Formats: sequence, structure tokens, C-alpha cells
Amino acid sequence: MKKVDWEGVSLIIGVVVFIGLIVAVFGVIAHQTKLQYGGDSNKKFFDQNWNYDKAYVKIGRETLLVDVEYWNEDETTITVVTDDGTIYCTDQKNIVLVRGGEWEE
Repeated sequence: MKKVDWEGVSLIIGVVVFIGLIVAVFGVIAHQTKLQYGGDSNKKFFDQNWNYDKAYVKIGRETLLVDVEYWNEDETTITVVTDDGTIYCTDQKNIVLVRGGEWEE
């Protein structure tokens, strides 16, 4: 019967636990950041501001220019609520958020 190298096993378990803790800490930080900064039309994240007050929304063949009250984005979708309460939820490629003046292509 072979002897088990308990020092090696302990080292491997310690490394796995350490990596798991690091992943958990980054997960908590990411979640808190999303809760704190997500869903506001004026977002601030690491000294970077995202202030949008207008959006171009593509619906079929027409493009609307709307005033933004609130916006939020997920992995592939973006939701824009306008000043009059209309909600647009679509793929990110169909909405362009604009700061201040007009958007130029």
C-alpha cells in the first residue's frame, strides 16, 4: 500500500479554496457595482460618467429620436424609458444613446 502525501493534498486543497475565495469576492464586487450603479440614466463607474439624455431607437425601417428618462443595459439588450413613459426594450444594436446634441454618423 502506498502512503498518501498529505502535504501535497493539503497544498492543492488550499490553492483551490484560495482561488474560490477570490472568485467569490470579485462576484460580490460585481454584484454590488451593478446594484449601486445599474439602471440610472446618469451612471458613474470608476470615475467614468455616462450621461445620456436622448436616444435614437430603430424600429423597423424608421428611427425615432426620444428623450431619455432612464436606461439600463444587460449583456445584449438595452431598455430605455422615455420622458413620456414609453418603454423600448431591444437589442443594443437598435439603440444609440446620445449625450446633449445631435448624433452624427
